[in-house]
Amino acid sequence: MARKVGQIIARGDRRWLIRVYLGRDHGTNKRKYHNRTIHGPMREAQAYLTKKLRKRDLGRDLEGAKITLNEYMDRWLETAVRLRVREKTCQDYEGMLRRYIRPQLGDRVLATLRPLDLQTRYQQMLEHGKFKA
Repeated sequence: MARKVGQIIARGDRRWLIRVYLGRDHGTNKRKYHNRTIHGPMREAQAYLTKKLRKRDLGRDLEGAKITLNEYMDRWLETAVRLRVREKTCQDYEGMLRRYIRPQLGDRVLATLRPLDLQTRYQQMLEHGKFKA
């Protein structure tokens, strides 16, 4: 069964608690939520929930979506790569990221990166002979 990602909880006459699940905190492993009380009709509460879920799905506007590409790559190397490949392969990955990706894109917030940004960087690398297509 899928985890609820958004809830509307009645808190009295025309008051609603909106709760959006943001995932787990990477340091403490505790669940994180965005909570907001809405005063007014149920329709307004539903509209607010829909808007927040959309922003969450797009990775915008909610706390927890402010991770940089560098932070993501560090976690990816630790959790996905180090356990599955040889040490030399992991060092090669770190070197390529350090030389080609981190200087241009590493400080960008992951949620703001677009496919065109990555394609542009890849095209620049091809033009400078870093890789062969």
